[in-house]
Amino acid sequence: MAGLRRTLGTDRRSRIGGWLPRRHTPGLIGQVLHPLWLGATAVTLPAEPYRTDPLGWLRAISRHGITETLAPDFLHARCAALLGDEPPAGLDLSRWRTALNAGEPVSAGTMAAFPHRCAPLGLRPGTLVAGYVPAEGTPVPLATGRTPVPGADFAVADPLTGRRLPDGAPGEIWVRGPAVATGHWGGPPDTALLFAARVAEGPGGFLRTGDLGLTVNGRLRMTGRVRDALLVDGHTLHPQDVERELLGCAKALGSARVFCAGPGAGALVVVQEVVRTAGGARSGLPRLAARIRALIAEEFGVETGALLLVRPGTVRGAGTAKVRRALLRERYLRGEVRALHAEFGPGAGEPCRGGAA
Repeated sequence: MAGLRRTLGTDRRSRIGGWLPRRHTPGLIGQVLHPLWLGATAVTLPAEPYRTDPLGWLRAISRHGITETLAPDFLHARCAALLGDEPPAGLDLSRWRTALNAGEPVSAGTMAAFPHRCAPLGLRPGTLVAGYVPAEGTPVPLATGRTPVPGADFAVADPLTGRRLPDGAPGEIWVRGPAVATGHWGGPPDTALLFAARVAEGPGGFLRTGDLGLTVNGRLRMTGRVRDALLVDGHTLHPQDVERELLGCAKALGSARVFCAGPGAGALVVVQEVVRTAGGARSGLPRLAARIRALIAEEFGVETGALLLVRPGTVRGAGTAKVRRALLRERYLRGEVRALHAEFGPGAGEPCRGGAA
């Protein structure tokens, strides 16, 4: 708690707000227990409205005078895209002191666009902070644009040899420190390979997070998950890169998830939320699908095997901001994803035929 206070600059005057569910570590510790420990104010927001109206999150921050938040990159990116060059009147973000962007890979584009779009609304420089929060650690960012967490240490290591990698070289993120767990509750006792990894010819006690990342000038940057890498048409893709590009493709688009029809390889499947269409009509969806296919082909050099345009809330599910890619893939293969518009190419199959929303 003390590390979180030092890093985020919270105090008794803080109004810490957010919509992350309390069953997850950031929601429970960051948004409930931390303000209680401080003697500060906790502002609990409902999650559902912000899937269809991301700017409603900014209105809530303005209305309640929230000073500290923790939210994933996709929400900051959607707000930046929707604000445009003429932000709406009546929003006051001048009391916002720390906006921690964490919980999924953080885009450099988001870190630039969000402060720029929100500056006319009173957002101060330096408010948006990139953080990294492993699942087995409390929501204390291990590498941010501010002071590092006292006692925290990390390494980017070769997952096979354990060798610490130099600046700029991608590898698996290993972390250790007082905010990192030493094991899973009720889990098997032999967890040394996961929770007590040792850097080759160096110290031990590291947690192997399963996250991919690299350092840039000594600062940590997360790029994806070891298990999420996809092999498509001979190309290795990190799905987060594709999903991030899709956020900026059109204002009508919300969150997306991409995966392979096969286990880690095969035809690329894209499930893309559509937050709004002109007049609510579906006639423009084929053109929107064509834009998505063209963007993926141009930016990543692969063809889209299956493309499903779906309603908001399909990708992330109720009450969680965590990526649920594996679960969505299982639903897709069982034909349970209901689509507003679906297109299937060779090798992707048509498990969702007949499942129009």
